[in-house]
Amino acid sequence: MAPVFCWSSCRCLRRSSDEDDENDKCLDYSHCNLEDVPNDVFSHERTLEQLYLDSNQIKDLPRALFHCNGLRILSLTDNEIQSLPSAISSLSNLEELILSKNGILEIPDTIKNCKCLKLIDCSVNPLGRLPEGLTQLVNLQELYLNDTFLEFLPANFGRLSRLQVVELRENNLKMLPKSMIRLVELRRLDVGQNDFLEIPEVIGSLPKLSELWCDFNRILRLPSHLGNLKHLTYFDASNNQIEEVASEIGECLSLTDLTLSFNKISSLPESIGNLKNLVVLRLDDNELTHIPSSFGNLKSIEELFLNDNLIESIPSSIGFLHNLQTLICDSNKLKEVPATIGSCLKLRLLSLAQNEISELPEEVGRLSLLKVLNLSGNDLKYLPFSLTKISQLQALWLSENQQKPLMKLQTDVDNESGHKFLTCFLLPQQRLENNFPTVCVDSEQQLECEEKEEEKHATHAIKFSSEDQHTAEEPLIPKLIRAPTPYPKELKAHARHARNLALKQKDSSKPDVVEYVNGTYSSDANDEANNDTSQVSVKDVKITHSSSQSDTYERREGNDVEKCKLNVPTERDIRRKSYTYSLENEGIVMTAICSETTSFEKQPAQCIREPVQSLLNSS
Repeated sequence: MAPVFCWSSCRCLRRSSDEDDENDKCLDYSHCNLEDVPNDVFSHERTLEQLYLDSNQIKDLPRALFHCNGLRILSLTDNEIQSLPSAISSLSNLEELILSKNGILEIPDTIKNCKCLKLIDCSVNPLGRLPEGLTQLVNLQELYLNDTFLEFLPANFGRLSRLQVVELRENNLKMLPKSMIRLVELRRLDVGQNDFLEIPEVIGSLPKLSELWCDFNRILRLPSHLGNLKHLTYFDASNNQIEEVASEIGECLSLTDLTLSFNKISSLPESIGNLKNLVVLRLDDNELTHIPSSFGNLKSIEELFLNDNLIESIPSSIGFLHNLQTLICDSNKLKEVPATIGSCLKLRLLSLAQNEISELPEEVGRLSLLKVLNLSGNDLKYLPFSLTKISQLQALWLSENQQKPLMKLQTDVDNESGHKFLTCFLLPQQRLENNFPTVCVDSEQQLECEEKEEEKHATHAIKFSSEDQHTAEEPLIPKLIRAPTPYPKELKAHARHARNLALKQKDSSKPDVVEYVNGTYSSDANDEANNDTSQVSVKDVKITHSSSQSDTYERREGNDVEKCKLNVPTERDIRRKSYTYSLENEGIVMTAICSETTSFEKQPAQCIREPVQSLLNSS
């Protein structure tokens, strides 16, 4: 075998003259990309006590390894070992055997000779079953068999009476042997992610049990025998199908952490208020409709999770939870918050999102330590002024409150394409780009599309009534666009210019406002829903509104055609309080001033057209 060079992390390289003896007892070849156990191990077989070969690619364990009779700790986690030799029985002084994350199919029965074993970790191996010899390891204190495809435990599993920790997570267990009643020293039991339909009765006979995991099973109820677990401090039964909680749960007086999330619990017994040592209570994602008033007796509670239930009210007794720091009650049916919430002076996080709360009590302002307040998704009309007193508030969520219907949209027509669209001049606008893709399904529609494409690039001109290609009966393809919004500075400039023109008009004894005369809109002005045309007819003249500032139009009287130049503001000027229009014909300029009264009583498109029609009629 080629010489092995250890990485700098290896413990065998961290030695000094005073530590040689100690390093001869411990070798660490973890993460060294080894495929075999290095020969250096065998040269220390008489003194070696700890050997770490974790995270390598070792597939086989040589027989010489089992000559290290003084070995107390053997760690082979995360390798490619598929079988554990029966020679393991030679390691009579072995106390810890760690074989997790390998491909071991079977533990040899000869392991029963390792009488000194206190810890075995065979998690994440496809074992399928445990040998009977394992139950003879009477000194065993910790047993980790997570994710090992177990369907049952040996009937005499209770012989391991000194066990303190048993982890059986991610297996296919449906029951526990009754002999486990003899595990009087057991303190931690994890049977999460199995196939239990109920919490085995034998669990209620484990007098020193302090930690119990039963999550991710199919348990339907919390039984009364749980009340026998007087030393239980941590209990997790989340992600089951629990509908009923026995009142005996209130007898687990040592509980500090209770998790019942993701179940079907609709009510809680009043006895839950007896858990005076409870620090964390998780009841989220259930079907709770109310909270017992006895919650006010949970004097030690610091974190309370009640989100995603059907709770309609929080009891006023919550004000007695003086140690409460986190309260999450999102996605319920709360309509109000009790004023006593102001007595929870240690509260730092209060989340009441997605409820039906319309107002907060002034007492919220007493929560001087509050840092996060989430009130989004409610019906709040206002906030109490007392919120300004919360000096440490760092995050405040208020989205989705004061919900109102969408503001009214105006109907207009794109002059280039002839398409109808909805717009709102109160919303931020973007300049219209005429590059909308058109999909044509047949040859007739294709011809239509081509004509419209030509129209997009055509020069604006006056259209007479007889030349109008569209009728009221022809359907128009809708196109939703957004017109540019004027900038504030631009508005001010236009307004100032309009005021100057207005003063000049007054000096000339001309009216401030040119009324709309002899003009009729092509749609019914009383029907806002149908007031969607961009054209106005006056006698036999029709003007197509354009965003350009200057257009040429033709005014026809009999056989005479008169060409005039029309100067109008763009639609970007629509929000000004006063603006002007001028009509130039043979050097004579006529000016119309549209006042605030005219511009704000009608739709924006109408405001532009009315003064123009007045000019046409007067000219």
